[in-house]
Amino acid sequence: MNFLAKRVLIGLGAACFLLSACESTTIAPQSDADCVPACAERFRCLGGNCFLACETAEDCPSEIPFCNEEGLCDLAPTADGDIEGMESEPTEDGDLDFTDHDRQETTDDDADQIEADDREEVDDGEPEQPDSAEEEDLDLDLDSNDGQDGDESGSEPEEDQTETDEPEEQPSEVETELEEYECPCPEGRCCYNCEFLVGMACADAGWEYQCSPGGVGSCNANYETRQLFQICSGSSPECDGPVVTGSGWVVIDQCKSYEQCTLDGCVEARETCCECQSGPCCDGCRFKNTDSVCRTIEEEQGCPWGNDPGDDIGVRGIYQYCSGGTSECNGNIVEQDWELAWDCWDETHCTHGYCMVNECQVNIDCGMGAPFYCRNGVCEYHEEKCQGGACPDANTYCNTLYTICLPKVGPCRDDADCVGNPAGGACDPAMQKCRGATGCLPEINNCYSGTECRHLDEFLGYKGDYCVNCDNDSECYPGLRCEKRTLYPEVCVP
Repeated sequence: MNFLAKRVLIGLGAACFLLSACESTTIAPQSDADCVPACAERFRCLGGNCFLACETAEDCPSEIPFCNEEGLCDLAPTADGDIEGMESEPTEDGDLDFTDHDRQETTDDDADQIEADDREEVDDGEPEQPDSAEEEDLDLDLDSNDGQDGDESGSEPEEDQTETDEPEEQPSEVETELEEYECPCPEGRCCYNCEFLVGMACADAGWEYQCSPGGVGSCNANYETRQLFQICSGSSPECDGPVVTGSGWVVIDQCKSYEQCTLDGCVEARETCCECQSGPCCDGCRFKNTDSVCRTIEEEQGCPWGNDPGDDIGVRGIYQYCSGGTSECNGNIVEQDWELAWDCWDETHCTHGYCMVNECQVNIDCGMGAPFYCRNGVCEYHEEKCQGGACPDANTYCNTLYTICLPKVGPCRDDADCVGNPAGGACDPAMQKCRGATGCLPEINNCYSGTECRHLDEFLGYKGDYCVNCDNDSECYPGLRCEKRTLYPEVCVP
C-alpha cells in the first residue's frame, strides 16, 4: 500500500473516532414493504433499495461472483476482520492492498504501527530529532551556559528587544489527510457514502420471453416471461453492471393444440400443429383417443335388474371406438355390459326401460308423452301407437281409448280393451275375446269352443256373421240360444 493511502486510512479512522464525522456505510435490512415497488423474487430490500440475494455463489453473475455472509452477491467473500464486501490481498512488500470499492477498519494499534512506519520512511537520511521534551530542554540549557561563559565583560546579556514571533498554528495531521482524501464515488446511481454499491437493482432492463417446452415454434407450449434488471457493478458510479433476472419463468399464456408458440405469443397454425381437421375421430386438431366412441351399432334400454318397485333402468349397447391414430372410425367394436341409466324411486318400477308408477287411473298418470297408457290400473307400454286412427297391421285395430293398436283376437280383460274392435265392443270373460251382442268375427273365430264363426247368406234365412254348429245353449254367447235346423247347421241366435 502506498504512503498516501495509509495516511488516508489513518486520517479517516481518527476523524471518525474523534469527530464522528463519517457515517457508517452499513445499510440496515428492511422489509419488502419499505421498497416501492416491492422487490422481485431474487432481490432483498435494504435501505429502500433492492439488492441481488443469493444462497450460494452459483446464484450470482460472473461479474459479481461471490455470495457473502449476509446472503448478498458481492465482489469478494466476507472475511474475519474485514468490512463486509471488502477484498484484501497481501502485496509483495507485505502490505495489505485494498481495492477502491472496499474499506478497512483501522484499530489504534494498527494506526500506531502505520504511523511509525511512515515516520521511518519520511525521516530516513534527515538529522535525528530529540526524542522527548526533556532532551529539548537540556539542549536549551547548555546553549544558555555557553553564552554566559563567552561573555568577557561579565555584563548581563541585553534583553531581546524584539518580540519572539509565535509559531503559526499548523493543521493537524488528520485534518490535512482529510483534505487530501478524494472520494472514489462522490455521486451517481450506484454511490453511497463515497463507496460503490454492489448488486443493487438500478434500472429496469425489460422482459425476457421463451416457449416451453419445445422452444420457439413448438405447438401447445407455454408462453412464459421473466423480468430483467441491471445492477450496480461495485466499481462504477453509473448503472452499468450486469443484467440479471428478477424471478423464475412465469406462464402468461397456454397455447392451444392448434397454436404455435412464438416470442410474440401464441398464433394459430393448424397446418403446422394439427394432425387432422375433420372426421369422427378428430377433435378439430388431434386424433381422439381409443376411449372415444365414434359409432353406435346397437343400443338397448331395459330393466336388467327386474320390474319390482325401486328397480332401476339399465342401458347397454354395441359401440365402435376410435383407433387413436386416424380420424376415421375404424377402432375396436365392443359389446358393453348393462350400466345404470336412471334410478327409479320406490314408488315406481322399471318397465320397458322406463320408471313407471305402480298404479294408475288415467293415461296421464303414466306420463305426459310417454309410450304408456293406463290399462286396468296398470301402466302398459305402447307396443304400437295408432297412426291417424288406424293400424298398419290387418290383424290389429286401433283402440280409440288407448290410442294403441291391439290384436283383434285379444286377449281382453274388460270392455275398455274392446273399444273400436270390429269383433265387438264387449269383452267375453270366458273367452277373453271381444265379441258383439249377437255376431262374431270370422277372421278371428271368436266363438265358443266346439262352434265356429261363419258368414251366413241364406235364402229366406240368416244373413251375417254367426256362431254355428252348436249342440246346446251353453255353446252360445250369454243371452243367445242354439237353434236346431234341418236344412242348415245349428246357429246361435238371440
